[in-house]
Amino acid sequence: MKQWVLTTPYLQIKGNLLEGPFYDEETGQARFIDIIDRGLYTFHPSRGPESLKKIKIKETIGVTANISVVGSELLAGARDGIAKLNTIKGDVSYLCKFWATDDTERGLRMRCNDGAVDSRGGFWVGTLNDQPTKSPSNPEGTLFRVDGDLKAHAMLEGLHASNGMGWNLADDIMFFTDSDDKNIYAFDFDAERGAISNQRVFYHVPGAEIFPDGLAVDREDCVWSALWGGGKVLRIAPDGIVIGEVIMPTTYVTCPAFIGTELLITTRGDPECADVSIKRGGDVYKVEVGTSGVLKYKFHLI
Repeated sequence: MKQWVLTTPYLQIKGNLLEGPFYDEETGQARFIDIIDRGLYTFHPSRGPESLKKIKIKETIGVTANISVVGSELLAGARDGIAKLNTIKGDVSYLCKFWATDDTERGLRMRCNDGAVDSRGGFWVGTLNDQPTKSPSNPEGTLFRVDGDLKAHAMLEGLHASNGMGWNLADDIMFFTDSDDKNIYAFDFDAERGAISNQRVFYHVPGAEIFPDGLAVDREDCVWSALWGGGKVLRIAPDGIVIGEVIMPTTYVTCPAFIGTELLITTRGDPECADVSIKRGGDVYKVEVGTSGVLKYKFHLI
């Protein structure tokens, strides 16, 4: 098994819940967010850590994506649905809300978490119950597909904690993570219709208190999955066998993303925990892994 061992962060953020790493090849800019502290960080890898900038976001968001409309805005999975995020002012303006006005109690419990854009330009975003009193026997999460006309389609329901997702190189398999049941699922994907079928477990994470979080897919159809509580990023082959791992100096690893053949990795900070093994939590890491990711698409707003 191939191993990469990291000891030093690339960006020393000391953040709270860093998530959603993304590299924009067109602009050469990378970004990630702090969900709890409501921050959007950007930097240019070619210029190094000194290019890091941060803006304050005026709403909780879980993930960002590029949008087909040229301007200073990104698509965001926000607390109540999908929105435009102004990257200069930090303003959030909703395009589509998922919770009806007569369902405010559910709306207060739920938020968007992770998401990705498919080859049709549709945005897939999953929701989770953000309250600590959530009942595992009554999961309320939903995986939505939002098309360019801003109509939301519920693709999967009854989810525990929607998380990392992506597609293989041939665009006929979709991967999706439900963190709390410790599974990464695979589906047959119909790219033309934006439909999924034939759900099966691609990989189940063993071990107590270790959960799959965000993921990235490389051009060899391997899935790189961050392990929350596991201190690793796993590289899982198309047959579901682990063939590589990035060993992290922190326990709560949240999400990987490709910058060329390097992997950018976000983590969770936990100031209340004195365990020396997580002293580098809340920072961002970068490692050369010798393979690149699949193509990223823009949300096609009609």
